[in-house]
Amino acid sequence: MVTAICRSPTSSSSISAVFSVPADAELISRRFNQEIDWVAYNGVILLLAHDWSDPDREIVDDEDHRLQLGMQLSPITGVTVDGRFRVLMPATGKAADTDLFIQVHLWQ
Repeated sequence: MVTAICRSPTSSSSISAVFSVPADAELISRRFNQEIDWVAYNGVILLLAHDWSDPDREIVDDEDHRLQLGMQLSPITGVTVDGRFRVLMPATGKAADTDLFIQVHLWQ
């Protein structure tokens, strides 16, 4: 897996991309992720993300897209709450699906 992160020297925003390629297998599927983060205030990060995947390169038009709009809050040291509204747009002929993703991170 290769991860590339580009950060702006003049702001707190960043763009990251993740490329997943298994080292010991043929390249059957492809995946691409991009995310833009903006620090709106100390402890508040707004984000916009897009995921793209092609589960089987041999099948035409089976790509999936997922858009995410979210916020990460750090109310106190050692606690981060990550909430995202996600819209999955599967391949042609399938209905779009939405979900709400909430994750809590605790650390020392």
